[in-house]
Amino acid sequence: MKSKVYKFFLIILLSVLGGMCLIFLSVFFKSHREYKLFKRQEEYLKEEVDLAQKRLRAEERYLNLIKNDPHFIEWVARRRFGFVRNDDIVFKFETSLKDISYK
Repeated sequence: MKSKVYKFFLIILLSVLGGMCLIFLSVFFKSHREYKLFKRQEEYLKEEVDLAQKRLRAEERYLNLIKNDPHFIEWVARRRFGFVRNDDIVFKFETSLKDISYK
């Protein structure tokens, strides 16, 4: 009788421990998947921050040149807006390169 009760409690104990192990493993794997997802998101966001910092540094350099360099201001005005000096010679062409046929 004692051995049957002992076996019964042993089976129940092992069943409870097995169930607890299954619950622990399911929680562990779910947490591990979430961890991997957050790691990927972190890497993506770090790349985004690096890219934004590079753009910010470029914009700061551009702003510094606009504020402090008159030659750069002239260069921007000429390139972006087509400004010319009074003593510049401007060439205007009637045809574009697309209209020229080579024979």
